[in-house]
Amino acid sequence: KALPGPRPKWMEFLNLQATLYSDSAKEPPVIEPIQLHLRNTDTGESIGHATCIYTRMRQKDNLGHWQPYHLAPQWIKVRGGPHGNSHVGDVLICFEILLHKYQHEAKLLPQIMMPQPRGIYDPKIHFCELRKATLHFSLLGLRDLLPINRFETSSVGGKVDVVMPIVEVEVAWGDTIRDPNRKRDRLEFHYKEVVDGGDKRIKADCLKNWKSKVGAYGEVSATNFEFLQVKTLEVEIPDQRILQPCVIIRVYEAPTRLSNWVKSSMESIGMDYKPFLIGESRRTLGASLPVCWLQGVDLRKTLADQKDKVESEFAAWTKEARLHENFNQDVEDTSREQRRRQEESSGPAVSGGLAAALRDLDAAPEEYVSSTALPMPLRNTTKKRKLNLRKVEGMNVQVEGCHSPRQGEKAQVVGQHQVKTIQGKLEDDKDKSFVSDFWYRATPLLLNHDLVDGMNSAQRDWYFMPNVFGFVKCAFKLVDGWESDLRKEEEVEAAGGKDAQASVARTASGRDQISSALRASCDHRLLQSYYITDELDSFAFNEKKFQERFKNPERMPSRVRVRLYLVKAVCIFGKGANDFPDPYVMFQLGHNISVSFKSQVRIGTNEPSLYMLEERDVVLPDDGKLEVRLMDKVGAVAGDALIGSTILDLEDRWFSTNWRKCNDHQEVPRENRPLSTLEVPGKNRGSIEMWVEMIESQRAADLRASPLVKPAELEVELRLVIWDTIKVKLVKEDYVNVKIISTLDCNQYCGNKPTQETDVHYTSKDGSAIFNWRLVYSRIKMPVKTCSLKMDLMHYELLGDTYIGSLNLDLKKYVERVATTLDAVEVPADFLKFSNADSEDPDNPEEIGSVRVQLYVMTQGEAGSKAAGLGREDPNEHPPLIQPAEGRDWGTYLAAYSFSLPDFSMWKKFLPIFIAMVVFLVAIVGMKNLGLV
Repeated sequence: KALPGPRPKWMEFLNLQATLYSDSAKEPPVIEPIQLHLRNTDTGESIGHATCIYTRMRQKDNLGHWQPYHLAPQWIKVRGGPHGNSHVGDVLICFEILLHKYQHEAKLLPQIMMPQPRGIYDPKIHFCELRKATLHFSLLGLRDLLPINRFETSSVGGKVDVVMPIVEVEVAWGDTIRDPNRKRDRLEFHYKEVVDGGDKRIKADCLKNWKSKVGAYGEVSATNFEFLQVKTLEVEIPDQRILQPCVIIRVYEAPTRLSNWVKSSMESIGMDYKPFLIGESRRTLGASLPVCWLQGVDLRKTLADQKDKVESEFAAWTKEARLHENFNQDVEDTSREQRRRQEESSGPAVSGGLAAALRDLDAAPEEYVSSTALPMPLRNTTKKRKLNLRKVEGMNVQVEGCHSPRQGEKAQVVGQHQVKTIQGKLEDDKDKSFVSDFWYRATPLLLNHDLVDGMNSAQRDWYFMPNVFGFVKCAFKLVDGWESDLRKEEEVEAAGGKDAQASVARTASGRDQISSALRASCDHRLLQSYYITDELDSFAFNEKKFQERFKNPERMPSRVRVRLYLVKAVCIFGKGANDFPDPYVMFQLGHNISVSFKSQVRIGTNEPSLYMLEERDVVLPDDGKLEVRLMDKVGAVAGDALIGSTILDLEDRWFSTNWRKCNDHQEVPRENRPLSTLEVPGKNRGSIEMWVEMIESQRAADLRASPLVKPAELEVELRLVIWDTIKVKLVKEDYVNVKIISTLDCNQYCGNKPTQETDVHYTSKDGSAIFNWRLVYSRIKMPVKTCSLKMDLMHYELLGDTYIGSLNLDLKKYVERVATTLDAVEVPADFLKFSNADSEDPDNPEEIGSVRVQLYVMTQGEAGSKAAGLGREDPNEHPPLIQPAEGRDWGTYLAAYSFSLPDFSMWKKFLPIFIAMVVFLVAIVGMKNLGLV
């Protein structure tokens, strides 16, 4: 049957008859995949589908006993969308396959899936128990409520701001009223201008409402309200987390107040005066179930003594309720084993009807020899000798040093103010660099949309998602039992004069029922939600303390100084195919404070360096919303484009104890916050490194701002050593004169020699050439957009060189690594192949040569202490290069011009002396003719 809402609840079985085929009557049949489809009955369109593989059929063992079966549902993904691969929803489902002729046997009757209340619940036939709990709900307020249509609020057309909001809270599975004609139990919060019993003339007693700006460019005016109210609701909730009980928060706008004659005339034309639904939010209660509902929790011990066990049980709950891509039969086995252990620990059960029939069947005398071929005495020997294991404090190994200390990290630390850097938003930190205590984080108000675990702001920034109609700030907890029942029990004990001793009474279902005496003496944290801290519990669920925390002038000063530190940004944005953006920053504080730094635009870069500090005085919570936008300067006519934005809730930070401690010591972690936009929801547009500090305005002059100094520009030096070449293509018939020309393509290279070339290796007969030549590119300023080196392989001739081939080296990653770590990088020598795209046949590539190159990258400061000259010039170090003799003598040089010197045999050793004597005689004759001698 069709059910409304984004989270329908069927809790019933479908009896599907199918014909399956098997090779033999004694073998189970081949079971085909099961197709699951979700369909919208209003439109007839398919929402999505899922394919489930389930191949287990219930059969009898060798002794004729049916195999046991327990409900083990799983959450699986439903895929849909235009291509059928988008995640459109989740479904909780389980399967049981049996032969049609056995379906009416008592052992094979369908199990009851609906949770049952205490007294009816029997673990042998029911899936889970419906247990009593009290919901304590603390409502801080509403934020960024969008304007609504006047017509839908029984007024004239157009848009109108929300002025009389109503917040309604109820719990799915929490209906304690059995009569379907009555309304469900729920809480209602109405906005008031003054707290109960307060005075309008006292500022701390007034509840604020104010305006804020929303939208991609802040073009929409939204409304905000303070509630500061606490209420409780008695509910019944299933104790199985996999059912995902949830609290539903709905926000309405009250009907317009008109006089009676106007109201009657409006009703006569069919206009209704019901509250208008603005939006709703569903918060899963799986992680909020009381600690005492976990298996094995002892109320006689404190929570600290059982912390490891509690966390392991919560981890098991989370694992059981996790979302699967497809139905997993192995998970089903684990769930069934947990259910079996749970039943064994539940004790005897008393119930009638089907439970009695099944219990009578189970009460049959046990066979002496079971299907495992073991007699009863051997089957019951489950106890094993306990091993006395000693805790290992350390490994029996000797650890030797293998790496020298990283000098770059030490150099980077010196003189810097050490703060933590969080990759992402502070409130979503997963590395626990900052323990978040933002208890009243904003939860989005949606319509016909669900919000479940895993779909939080860490994956989706709801400030930049469509169809969000506002936000609610609240906190809640669940406490075991009903307060009304506890009061009655105390009255009965007082009237009967019972001895109030700490005891645990076991009910018919085998569950632990906590007596009032034990409840009073045990650790109160065991009776409520696990994640509720002592600090939150001390004020959040007591209305007077709640109002005092957020309205006390000592905690909430009249004005707060906000210091905004902007370091740098990364833009995933472009104007065209090759153009970089021209980014600048602007920010919005609340409704009235808007600051633009268009005059400080960074031209043509996608990694702008900002290093800006701005201070503004604000009033909280009115100006508690800070939006930082990164804009692209386009022009006066077209208007500037929005690259991306990020939103910070300053109110959460101000009332966070952990954040305030970091703020007082000026150790607030830096955040690399992602940039998003409503124009392209769900897409990352870059990031901005920043952080925020806040202080009372009166103390701002006494506490100086944290230092934000732009670091000195880092320069990097590139060194390449060209050792030799092999297999160079012979340009002439039988030789080649090898030379290499290198050109650096880097926009931040500040040297004067972007093109450098080696000397010539003459008359190489086999394409081998030796160079031992150093290329040096100094003063490369970081950061760089591109850094690549082109090496051209040439054949040298006196009248002009001949191009043979080339290769390109992308060196950007190496210089960026050095700039980040400040540690030198050395790439060992290796051969790189040249290529020629013009003459090369793709099907049969021709080998035109390879060069052996070694790369050194270091900071300019380190390069100064390890100086090295170009080529083989002094200082010829790091590494020292030897002048090669091969290919450099006169014989090889003249051989290039088909001329060779005669063979002087042993006399060639005296050839330099003869040449010197001839030059000396010629010089004497010349000077004599000039009259100089």
